[in-house]
Amino acid sequence: MQYFIWGFLIFVTLPFSSSSRVARDFLQRMDKKLTEDPAAVYDSLSVHSEHFKKSDFYYYSLLYTIAQHKTHKPFKSDSLISAARQYYTSQTKDYYNQARSCFYHGVVLSKLKSNDTLSLYYYQQAESILNDNCISDDRLEALLSAYIGRINSVNSNPAIAAAYFHKAADAEGRLGNVRNQIIDYCDWLVSLVATENKSEADNALCGLDSLVANNPTIRIENINNAKAIYYLNIRHDLDSAAYYCQKWNPSPSDICAKQNLMANICQKQGKIADAIEWEKAAFSNRRITDSSLYHIYYERLASLYEQQGNADSSAHYSQLAYKSLYDNYRHRSEKKILELEKKYNMAAKESQLEKARNQRNLLAVIVISLVLLSGVFGGLLYIRNRQLAADKLTKSVIIAAAKTHQNTLSQLRELRKRPKSRTVQSLQEDIGTITRNLHRGFTQNFSTALEENLRLLPVRTRKAAEQLSGERSKIIFILSELGYSENEIAEFTCTSIDSVRTIGNNNQKVLNGERNAPSEDEA
Repeated sequence: MQYFIWGFLIFVTLPFSSSSRVARDFLQRMDKKLTEDPAAVYDSLSVHSEHFKKSDFYYYSLLYTIAQHKTHKPFKSDSLISAARQYYTSQTKDYYNQARSCFYHGVVLSKLKSNDTLSLYYYQQAESILNDNCISDDRLEALLSAYIGRINSVNSNPAIAAAYFHKAADAEGRLGNVRNQIIDYCDWLVSLVATENKSEADNALCGLDSLVANNPTIRIENINNAKAIYYLNIRHDLDSAAYYCQKWNPSPSDICAKQNLMANICQKQGKIADAIEWEKAAFSNRRITDSSLYHIYYERLASLYEQQGNADSSAHYSQLAYKSLYDNYRHRSEKKILELEKKYNMAAKESQLEKARNQRNLLAVIVISLVLLSGVFGGLLYIRNRQLAADKLTKSVIIAAAKTHQNTLSQLRELRKRPKSRTVQSLQEDIGTITRNLHRGFTQNFSTALEENLRLLPVRTRKAAEQLSGERSKIIFILSELGYSENEIAEFTCTSIDSVRTIGNNNQKVLNGERNAPSEDEA
């Protein structure tokens, strides 16, 4: 009652508060009280919830769902826990509440008889969050493992179920919750029997007996059921199996399970008539939720009548088993379609929420993307233009070099045509004439090539070349800036490497301001 009054006062004053600090403190106190007094927490949280702010409301939704589950209140919808799960898994890094919201969403779906596929999916999500973030919580681990074990047991995965029931029993042992530990041991033993693992089943039975012996005040009827199944299928001790089965006082929902077990024992004892009566009694006490298992009842009755020699009854129940299995298969297919449809709808809703969250930043993202794309496109275009310019300039240089080589060859041919009996002086004059012609042709060819394509050169290169005097100095400087080596420049211009190196050094000094520009003769 005190929690209810406190909760009422909180919600009366909450609308006038400038922050959600008061609400957050209240919810954290309720969270701590969940284990010791869930009923009081449920009453407190049942007060009007619309005054909570966004993040506090999702925290409230999670706590309210947990309190509702712990107080065994029926669920009408999964809307509250679904909203909390979506919030914690997409907008926060509160991994503990992420795991809890996933687990309890699976619990609510299971209580609503929605479908086991989605429930198992959310249980596995919760387990993954706990493991990935190294979160240790024995209470949540015990619950999670027990629920996953039960789903796998129903879905005929006894080996997986046994592993999870064992894990749940260990967690309950660390918590000191012996009653739940014994229940998990019973489920573990039954799952091990289904796997026909005799040694592990023997160990589980020893552990179960030890727990029961050390806690004689705790009485759990499932112990007799587990032992009956163990002695029937592992030890093949029919008398012990019948003893524990008769000793078992099940809840109304498990009466058919006891009668079915007695039918199996009687069948193995050779008491076919008694087995048929027990099987019919089990079928009459079946649960509505067992409709998917009707064909199993019919098959057992068909088998029992066949053993009895009653062919007509055996054929009748075989036909019923076939029809039930066919209807069940069709029902399961329709159910699977509905499950997938719901899963798709949930995914679509989450996608819409994600779009809504990102809508505020969408325009900025588009603008930034366009700026980046235009910058990249402009950069690529600039690089491409520079490449085309360099290719064009290189082509003009090669043409100029070819012309220079052609002039050299023509001068040499003319020199060979002259008489061989010449004086040294005339030979020197001829060589001087050829040299001047070559220099003139060299300057003319390269100057023309560079002037035609001067605009293709970078601005920095053009300004530097203007500081130099003499065509040869400019030409050798420009060719060097274009990336040609001294050997290539010497080959292109029909000049010695030493001359190219000397002119290059002089050009560097001029550009560094160490000396004045060399005259044409010096160059």
